[in-house]
Amino acid sequence: MKGVKRMENRYEIHGQETFIFIEYKGKEITTLIDTEDLEKVSRIKNTWKARYDVNVKNYYVYCWQDHSCISLHRLVMETPTGLVADHINHNTLNNKKSNLRNVTPYENSQNMIKDNIHLCKQTDEFKRLEAIRQLIRRQKKYVRSLLANS
Repeated sequence: MKGVKRMENRYEIHGQETFIFIEYKGKEITTLIDTEDLEKVSRIKNTWKARYDVNVKNYYVYCWQDHSCISLHRLVMETPTGLVADHINHNTLNNKKSNLRNVTPYENSQNMIKDNIHLCKQTDEFKRLEAIRQLIRRQKKYVRSLLANS
């Protein structure tokens, strides 16, 4: 669509998963969505950003559009007013529908980790995603070295 402004973040598609890269205070944060949601997510103009939440000890992804703050997890789940989008495994950067559910605020409070201890780095899903991120970083480093030597 010529002339239509789209999402400004860089992203990479890996089969049914898409990684969206977000700059935050000089470092790159990666969030994950289902590839089937990429069209919906990329329709948002501007840049997706991250904010650190000290209560969950992780980042939430959001964007401003038309003077409104849009949360990535609420957009993906099409969360209706009065409900919240809950990250089932507490990894707020995993915004795949299999990790999200629309619940009442009370139900969401029942899924909080006791004493706000963030444990997502211990899950098999986190370890699998981290392995993919490391592979992507190594591939980028290799391509940069090839370009530098040519």
